[in-house]
Amino acid sequence: MLRLRENGRSTWMWLLLGIIVAMLGVRYVYADNIDTSSTTSSITTSTTANSSSASSSPIVGATSSAIAWPTEFAQWTQGEKRGVFSYNPYGYMVDSNNLISESKDGNNIYLKFNLIAFGSWDKSQTKFYILSKTNDQYSGKDLNSDNVTINKVTSYFRSALWEVKVNIPEDSGDEFQLCMYDNSSTGFYETNGVADDSTYKYMLISPVIGWHQISVTRTNVSREYYVGESSNLTFSSPAVQGDSIITVNNNFFKNASTVVVGAQTVDSNVLKTSYTIYSDAEAIENQIEGLLPLNNDDYGLRATMTYNLPSAPQKTEFFYGGLRNIVLDDTNLSKTTVNTKDYLYGKYVDTIISDIGSNLTYTWYYATSDNEIKEVGKDFSDTKNSTGILGSDWMSFPESSSFLKYVATQNSENKKVYLMMKIRFGGDLKALTNPILVQIQTPTLKVPDKIDFGNIPVKNIYNGGNFESLTKNDDNLSVSIPSVSKNAWQVSASTEETGNNSIAKLNGQLNIFGKNLTTTPVEVVSVDEAGKTVNLPLNAKVTFKGYHNPLAAGTSFTEDINWNLSPKTTVSASE
Repeated sequence: MLRLRENGRSTWMWLLLGIIVAMLGVRYVYADNIDTSSTTSSITTSTTANSSSASSSPIVGATSSAIAWPTEFAQWTQGEKRGVFSYNPYGYMVDSNNLISESKDGNNIYLKFNLIAFGSWDKSQTKFYILSKTNDQYSGKDLNSDNVTINKVTSYFRSALWEVKVNIPEDSGDEFQLCMYDNSSTGFYETNGVADDSTYKYMLISPVIGWHQISVTRTNVSREYYVGESSNLTFSSPAVQGDSIITVNNNFFKNASTVVVGAQTVDSNVLKTSYTIYSDAEAIENQIEGLLPLNNDDYGLRATMTYNLPSAPQKTEFFYGGLRNIVLDDTNLSKTTVNTKDYLYGKYVDTIISDIGSNLTYTWYYATSDNEIKEVGKDFSDTKNSTGILGSDWMSFPESSSFLKYVATQNSENKKVYLMMKIRFGGDLKALTNPILVQIQTPTLKVPDKIDFGNIPVKNIYNGGNFESLTKNDDNLSVSIPSVSKNAWQVSASTEETGNNSIAKLNGQLNIFGKNLTTTPVEVVSVDEAGKTVNLPLNAKVTFKGYHNPLAAGTSFTEDINWNLSPKTTVSASE
């Protein structure tokens, strides 16, 4: 009898539970009845009620304009899949397994996302609306249901997870919300989502989605960017579908990087998509060409990273590696010391230590044009701290450095010398600087091999006269000053008599740049344009003042000019 009473009570309780479930309808669902079959439908809209529908809340209004759509951005409707014996709030799903993403097919851009709605939502008459915002001004427009397709992903007892694909119009503002309205029996609840306050009844509202105006938050993608550790980019936009999420305009760097979706969240009602960029230092640790700075002023290689968002591609400029070319003037090389700290971007070391940790060691390497990479300290023993503790020690070259002399020799033979630093932790390679050029610049002076005044009649030498060079169009002086030079430079010239057949013996005077040349050097031009090549016409002339000794016809007369390029010394005095 005891068993019968227990069975009877159990039967009564299940009957009661069934009645409660029937009374509450869609508010309680069973999650153990799973149907994994998929269907695809085009949602259609209607302007009148569906008379064949067993709807307890018939469709309202004759047109979409009768719906009280939001006039400014509203709280988004978050869907959620809950446990057994709990109903699933209808709404947009945003988590690691349900990404709102964007793709392009021809000229069309599509937004794809998952949401929870009624299990027979494909039979409904949902209306769609895009609320846009541009320059703080709101506007809205109906979206034709022909632009929407849905696919049932997973069925629950009364609800289902749906994949929705929407063709978003190009003119959808800087940012927008995609709103849906459906109060039919197969539509939405009066109150939906996790935090819906019933302000907008029978609606599902997306997070704010960046469209033509995207905000970007960067972590480590700035001037101090380096290869070896992960970096993050967060965009106020959907995720990008496809393989080329982020591209870099440098093939070597691109080959060392992998991009993955880190997370997608809704922060203060705005959709945020984060990416993690993993880079492999070993993939490019021996690469020189293609990773050098583009000029002598840049700390690292200037590159562009593009987030390939179809609606608004985002470009981020950064400097990889943090190291600037070392360019020196050879005139004071014997008195010059060089500390690599002066050529590394200030935040670079701090960033690496912050990301990876302390107790990191470094080693400096050099390479020549054959790209064979060697340790600096092993070949140039007078170099200080070629290895050391990152952040505590700095490599430096002393006065009369054997390494810098080696560079000068290589440069004089038109060969290049490169330098780079590798950073390790416990012997494992963790990060790199970019490679750089080490240049020892020498000022250069180029002058004509010959200044030709041609054949001058004897009577003109006897009587005197002025004559221009026949080669005056080619008689140019060229001066190149090192870009790092802090001096003004001067060119001086003097003549050297060549025996009895010199021009001076004929009582002649050679003149260039308007200056008369003698055996005593005289400054003929001053140059203070560092980093440039200056070309100047000589304006060479010869003047004969009269000669009264016999001359043999056909005799050649010459004069040698000694040229000298030197730093200009300014002398000043004051009382």
